[in-house]
Amino acid sequence: MFSHSQKFTVAGETFSNVIKNYAAAPSLPSDFRMIPMGDLDLRHHIRVNELRMDEWGVVDAQSDGRACVRRMHSAKAIIAGRKSRVTAAIYQGNDAEEEWRQDIAKHMSLRHPNIVQICGAASSNGIHATLFNDDLIPLGEFLSRYEDFHFTTVYIYAHCNHDFLEARSYVYSAFQRLFDPMDCTKWIRHSTGRLCAELIPANDSLWLDWQSPESPVVSGKYSLSTDAETLRAFIDSLTLKQYYNICAWNLRQYRHLDLAASQTMPLGAVFLCLGNLLEDSVEIAFLPSTETPLLGDWMTFEGSTGEVMPDGWTRFQSGDIFNNTLYLCSTIDPDRHTRHTWLSQANHIFRRLHIRSNFEDYVVIYGIYFDLDISQTIGDPPGGFLFLSLPEDFRNGPSTFWWPACPAYWSLDPSGVDRLSPEEVTRLGFPPFELITTADGYSWDASVYEGLCQLHETKGFDPYSQDVARYFGHLLYQLSSECDAP
Repeated sequence: MFSHSQKFTVAGETFSNVIKNYAAAPSLPSDFRMIPMGDLDLRHHIRVNELRMDEWGVVDAQSDGRACVRRMHSAKAIIAGRKSRVTAAIYQGNDAEEEWRQDIAKHMSLRHPNIVQICGAASSNGIHATLFNDDLIPLGEFLSRYEDFHFTTVYIYAHCNHDFLEARSYVYSAFQRLFDPMDCTKWIRHSTGRLCAELIPANDSLWLDWQSPESPVVSGKYSLSTDAETLRAFIDSLTLKQYYNICAWNLRQYRHLDLAASQTMPLGAVFLCLGNLLEDSVEIAFLPSTETPLLGDWMTFEGSTGEVMPDGWTRFQSGDIFNNTLYLCSTIDPDRHTRHTWLSQANHIFRRLHIRSNFEDYVVIYGIYFDLDISQTIGDPPGGFLFLSLPEDFRNGPSTFWWPACPAYWSLDPSGVDRLSPEEVTRLGFPPFELITTADGYSWDASVYEGLCQLHETKGFDPYSQDVARYFGHLLYQLSSECDAP
């Protein structure tokens, strides 16, 4: 739940959030219901969060039986003399009991319909179990049942966004802590048909939106068989912005692309990307007057910043950055504006270019990242400094960036006036650095663009024009081929 917290107090007990770095394991409440392990009947294995993640979110796929493994099962259990449907979390391996107790402690002080609810536990012979009320269905599995029904998927996500906001608001009101969708495992509770968050970090990529001021008003449960009339009424009630928000947050497909160091990157542009190399891609459309923020400050991946010198260059102590990476980044989509701009007129661009298929290959670029990767030293270089170019030097147009001629240099001089030559760098043992450029973007599949056509037409717009973009005051995309034409 609290992925960046080192310790947290629940029900009077303090525990660490970092696996293998436990404080004293919390004791279970005196009224906590324990059942014999023999009263727990595991029925089906649920493949979700098979292995636990470390503090950096890295899953140990080669645990060799040493780490605690947590598996989920649909089950039946005899509780208070009655056989009940439950979902069981089974813990085995090193530190299993400590982890089991800490996960119980997270949930025992929380009681909310959109957070999983513990109804009991069992422990025997190094195996530990936590029992949650009801059959829980992983959200990803639930959504996969409707992958061919676009507006049903939109309907489900609208409810899930609402439910996640309810759970998040409850945890904040109770503990003054915030958590993101990636900080929890997302379930659908079978009996209520509503989202249930389990406060265990997820391995999925399902993002939920809790920030949108334009969220649809939802009520009731989204059942396994939503009737057509309910669905039609919901879709008719959607505003264009509400639909854009669901597309922008829930239905987007994230793309990470590699660039050549010499390549210029136009933010906001749309590319046909058949692989992960942007240099092999084709730009099809661009925003002619995008106002792009400057790149941020030079930072390490750990968040350390250097000292900005009077001339604007940034200085790092050499010993602090060996075998490390420094980076700059710039994005143009802090409030999903670029995604809305594209969605409002994408079908116009596709119609102009006679594009009728493979829509998921068309990527809107929203962020660029310049990484300066510094190797480990081979010898024992003297103390020195690395000086890094002004972020403004990376801009070569209103919305385009590239590496400047001299992005960085080594110096023994604290002021940076005396630069070391390549020969001196090698002789003194300073490591080389590599320039890496990457870009992030989003794409959408055919169902989203078909849904846009239907909704635009329903609202009285020509779905193949830029009328909606004009209505909202968005910038208008232009064809890249027209820009290049003489």
